[in-house]
Amino acid sequence: MKKETIKLLPVVKAYTDYFVRRAKRVLKLKDSDYEHINIDFYGRTGVVCAWVHGKGSVIGRAEFESDGRLKATYDSRLETD
Repeated sequence: MKKETIKLLPVVKAYTDYFVRRAKRVLKLKDSDYEHINIDFYGRTGVVCAWVHGKGSVIGRAEFESDGRLKATYDSRLETD
């Protein structure tokens, strides 16, 4: 089996880029605040989660409806122990 990278379709790329921008805006993130953002789509429920990763841990999460409406957020930077 050939090993090659999986190329995203332009529609999928635009969809993930949209949710990355929305998550950055909702969580008030700068580019220096995080390392990468992962997008998970749960088709059965129509929920999109944007997981924001920092150095070694998850910084935050933004949960959206598939149409872009915000459902919930979690930001570990706001927690104080």
